Amino acid sequence: MATLEGMSRKSFVVTGKGHKNITALHKSTFEFTKESSLTKRGDCIIAIESNCSAKQFPESFREFLKCGLTYQYIIKVDELSFSGIASGSKELNATNKYSFVIRKSKFVSDRTVGVHSSLAALDLPRSLVTKMKNENKKISIQFLY
Repeated sequence: MATLEGMSRKSFVVTGKGHKNITALHKSTFEFTKESSLTKRGDCIIAIESNCSAKQFPESFREFLKCGLTYQYIIKVDELSFSGIASGSKELNATNKYSFVIRKSKFVSDRTVGVHSSLAALDLPRSLVTKMKNENKKISIQFLY
């Protein structure tokens, strides 16, 4: 995996909100969606009403993804935060208008904005997930690349 050592870093933040049906039990992915509702079947979704989909990510990040480099992300609710790393891939097109997904695997779809992630929804601390179940909570993810 290539890294960012010695390079200047950029960042941006995507926000969403909590929902009572967030379970964060998926073993290989996590997702932010622009949708306003959620069933318990959506066990990878960790935020709804996202202010950004894969297609809306900054162009500089979308270009960065194509280089296959590793980036850091920090998921935050209130004072709790948890960070991980993922990689881009030349195969990522990030064109989905409704959501984005970060995956532990190398599988790529139009929603994928990271592969070989160090974590999935199930890996999030349960204290963080408990806060994500509150519909009044803002959930953010900061991308550092």
